[in-house]
Amino acid sequence: MTVFTGQESRANSGEKLRFAAWGLVAAAPAFVAFAVCVLNQFYRYGAVLLDTGLLADLAWRKAPALPMSPVFQAPGFYLSQASTFYSLHVAPIFTLLSALSWLTPLSLAQWFALFTGIAHALLAIAVFWILSTDYALNKGWRIGLAVLLAIAFSFNGLAIAQVRYPHFEILIVASLMLFLVAWWHKRPILAAFFFALCLICREDAGFHVVSVLGVLVVLNWFYGIPLSEQKRTLIFLVIAFAYSAGALLLTGILFPGQSNFARVYLGDPPFAHLDAGLAQLRTLVYLFGRSYIFLPAGCAVIWAIVARNPYLLVGYIACIPWTLLHFVAKSEVAGNLAGYYGFPFMVAAFWPLIGWQMKARRSPRWEPLAGFGVMILASFTALSAQPNPTGIPLWSGFTNPPTLAEQSRVQLTMAAIHADHSKLGRILAGGSIASLNPGEFRYDETFLNGPPTTRDTLIFFAGDRDSEAIAGVASASGLRHHYAVSGTPMRIITNIKLSDLPAMGALVAADTPSR
Repeated sequence: MTVFTGQESRANSGEKLRFAAWGLVAAAPAFVAFAVCVLNQFYRYGAVLLDTGLLADLAWRKAPALPMSPVFQAPGFYLSQASTFYSLHVAPIFTLLSALSWLTPLSLAQWFALFTGIAHALLAIAVFWILSTDYALNKGWRIGLAVLLAIAFSFNGLAIAQVRYPHFEILIVASLMLFLVAWWHKRPILAAFFFALCLICREDAGFHVVSVLGVLVVLNWFYGIPLSEQKRTLIFLVIAFAYSAGALLLTGILFPGQSNFARVYLGDPPFAHLDAGLAQLRTLVYLFGRSYIFLPAGCAVIWAIVARNPYLLVGYIACIPWTLLHFVAKSEVAGNLAGYYGFPFMVAAFWPLIGWQMKARRSPRWEPLAGFGVMILASFTALSAQPNPTGIPLWSGFTNPPTLAEQSRVQLTMAAIHADHSKLGRILAGGSIASLNPGEFRYDETFLNGPPTTRDTLIFFAGDRDSEAIAGVASASGLRHHYAVSGTPMRIITNIKLSDLPAMGALVAADTPSR
């Protein structure tokens, strides 16, 4: 067996610092771009209340039990029974993030942007780590190539799909990738750290670990490696399975009336939604609308056949149960593998850098680099077919952040809304407004239950995705005064005079109503 082993154990401190510096260079573009994207969604384009606003709310200055804000609780709403987020997902990562948020002066949106930027940056670090150690890309132009490939992977089509509807599963991907590199390099302390980080992200994270390591164990056994020689892998596999199975069992006992799995995947009655038409539609979506997921998989299959190396496909084989589950899911978003639902495929696309080394070969080192590069290029297809609920533009949305003055102006206005809340009458806040501070609003003050008939005050972003409904409510309510907050997309329509709004009066000005 030919393996290009890492040089870290023999590197002196200067070399380690050099590698660390280059690793930060590789991580910096993703950190900046994806943090900017989230900031733009909150401060310019309007974040989606479910789920981006919900998750940002959970990560920012919450009690350890992660109580749900009242805005998400109302009779008939599917979150109405969820007094704590733990009834929906066992995600201690939010308890940790929320505790850390008290140590910073950052707003809810800024804190979630920081989290998102770091999580995406870790993708680049995992790729750079294995390329610079296992593929001799550690000197001169070679280390530059490692940086470029790491950056390219961190911006692949799946990563872009994730941030267009920001979610926390990206940290499952990053921590699992880093765990696999540390496991491969026989770095037990680092492997245990990233393994634990992965598990605390969500109750099913352990099953994603099991799926990858389980396929690997079976393939090794097929090639004559007995289970007794795979103890290190089996230990992680067993712990991961026990954690996720235990978390699901405990959740079922403590919160028997709440089942995310039934709502998203099974339906009621189970699988009654399935028919030939749905199967045909999802097949077409997967083939054409999700080519950024499945075209890299096809490239990996061809590569594995040509190289006669089935180890390249461990990650994608591990994704088969996930794919089948979503193909029959009740939820349209989940069933179409939209947004974050394709996250396990990012691990699968990374795995060939490890899998290529697991079978003897005489091919040159450029083969895995070329194969990996082609898979990244394939992931940039069908980007226009990705759901983009905030309308975030692909270039400026990642490179042109809202200024600190813009962000400050929005935050000051949110504070003024809080101060004048009782004077605004019956409020209707667009999702773009409610996402900035979900704890400020009640369920009936948002669009979560659909547009109401009349209201006294409407607060929203210009270009809000609910703009037609807002215009209808404004017309039905006979609202006459249109205001804008200078330097922000925030708009207000009301019958209340500015002189009756002591906090907001100094921030808003008359606005020409859009037609």
